[in-house]
Amino acid sequence: MKNIITAFFFIAQNFNYFNTKKSNILLKKYTSNYEELKQTGITVIKDYFTKEECNQVIKEIKNTFEIKKDKILISESLDHRLTGFEKFSKKTNIFLNDMDINELIKKYECNDKMQQSTTLAANIKYKEGGKGSGNGWHRDRTFYKYRFSKAMIYLNDVNLNNGPFQYLEKSHKIKNIIKFNYLLKKSYSEKWFDNLEIKLASQKLKLNISTIIANAGDLIIFDGTGVHRGKPLISGERFTLTNYYRFDPKEILPF
Repeated sequence: MKNIITAFFFIAQNFNYFNTKKSNILLKKYTSNYEELKQTGITVIKDYFTKEECNQVIKEIKNTFEIKKDKILISESLDHRLTGFEKFSKKTNIFLNDMDINELIKKYECNDKMQQSTTLAANIKYKEGGKGSGNGWHRDRTFYKYRFSKAMIYLNDVNLNNGPFQYLEKSHKIKNIIKFNYLLKKSYSEKWFDNLEIKLASQKLKLNISTIIANAGDLIIFDGTGVHRGKPLISGERFTLTNYYRFDPKEILPF
């Protein structure tokens, strides 16, 4: 009975954000990606950057990380991160302000008033026992007045060994959030999950775990309210740029 009551209040509080908000934005590009994003929570745009552009940005990341050592956040899994990288890279700044990508994000968020955006530069290296980028399976947000869209570019080729991005497809949808939490006996405020829980949810709820094996320059757009992680590395390293977008005027990004 308690689970039913909790689910009822969750639906009552969040139904508007999931189902009644509409957008009048007309996309000039990426219409099929927008539809895929709505349906699965994730979409991939191939060859957004060239190999040469990726190599140039990797050089800029290495140089900036060396200069800004005191500003780099390093996790126990050797995930090196610097927010506000658009200040140090012209190409990154162009990516952050790409009108077509921003229009896609605004349409998906059903909100044409983007408050802030910034780019995170990241380099994660193999470490024995590391949890991967993002420190394991999680949701970025557990309340839904605003969604949590991100756009991430692989800057080097990513295979099964060097930390591919993984996403539990359709886990951003309200019905699957309810089923997921009921199955795993989770509260609606819980953000973190272990690998066995995700495998169980995938099997029981028939939600596919998408593992993004892709080339340098490929762009991944996803809804961070869905469950995701960077797969723990077996070897090598991974370089990425990730755009963070904010629509809540009360939510300030760290610069």
